[in-house]
Amino acid sequence: SLPLFWLAEQGLRVLVWGAHQFAHLPAASLRLPTPHLLTLLPLYATLFSWPHLTRREGRLSWKAALLLLGLSLLVFRDGYGYYRHSGSLRVTFLDVGQGEAALLEFPNGKTMLIDGGGSFSDDFDMGEMVVAPFLWDKGMRRIDILVLSHPHADHLKGLLFLLDTFQVGQLWDNGSAVRTPSYLRLRARAEAKGIYHPLTEPTTFPSAAFGGVEVQVLHPSPPFTRSLQTRYAPTDDPYLNNRSLVLRLRYGEVSFLFTGDLEETGEQHLVEAYRGRLRTTVLKVPHHGSRTSSSLPFLQEVQPAVAVISVGAMNWLHYPHPQVLRRYQSQGIRVLRTDRQGAITIETTGQGYRISTSPRPSLFSSRKKD
Repeated sequence: SLPLFWLAEQGLRVLVWGAHQFAHLPAASLRLPTPHLLTLLPLYATLFSWPHLTRREGRLSWKAALLLLGLSLLVFRDGYGYYRHSGSLRVTFLDVGQGEAALLEFPNGKTMLIDGGGSFSDDFDMGEMVVAPFLWDKGMRRIDILVLSHPHADHLKGLLFLLDTFQVGQLWDNGSAVRTPSYLRLRARAEAKGIYHPLTEPTTFPSAAFGGVEVQVLHPSPPFTRSLQTRYAPTDDPYLNNRSLVLRLRYGEVSFLFTGDLEETGEQHLVEAYRGRLRTTVLKVPHHGSRTSSSLPFLQEVQPAVAVISVGAMNWLHYPHPQVLRRYQSQGIRVLRTDRQGAITIETTGQGYRISTSPRPSLFSSRKKD
């Protein structure tokens, strides 16, 4: 009996090996976005009406059936993105644990993803397991602009899978000189596709390109980068954090400020460079609410109504810092947190805004309640 068991084991090993080999072949698997209900209705109508269309009515009925089937497949193929063109700006801060990722859906249907989450371990791919399924569930196959605020793993690693899997129009970053393996892979892949666009100085994009939303890159600037180089090495965390891309979006009366992992040095530069022009409706809290960020002069200049902290539940860094939370509270700023509210969506037509959340199951939530 032992030889039989041995032969069976070897046979299973060969089967598993063969499955792995086939799984790595090109087009071995196909990922499809989740279709919207409206795109499925014509297809289901065709399936249910097929017997009646083809029964005893001759050639004309066959033509009608084939025409209906063709129309159904056409709608199924091209109808994914149609329902997203709602005329509003929708910003979703995804729950990616101790990291950051925010999806921006513009009124004209264009999309932008700022950071992709990630971790310092390779055991879990945040892009594949969290961000991509969220995008597929929206029926997305394309991301018009990927943005990397700065090359730290909790912002970068998820972008690798997304860049390989989705159609990507452009990749923006701050032109970092860091040479970590993950960043070099991301940049090399983007350059090979011809979509790499480093943004090393303030830039304003025409609002017509984003359905009436003005998109500004406020930071970093060449003089600020040179000043940092006198204080830090290009691989030091304060250098990388303070050179985070800072983006500001304005749609009518509502605005958003995305700050990456900006620390107090970068905040001070923003206040001095844009004094009187930083007031914002929604602030993405710098550096996950660490005590080295969210300085009082910065908050007093920005004066946000809502602040969103992207942070992991019970994270080992103990973010957000209690002192920082008290600072927001003292300024009367409403604070939302992904470790408590889950994914946070803020939608606006340019006048007012609406907030919706997707709370985590209690097992994964922070112990304290709002």
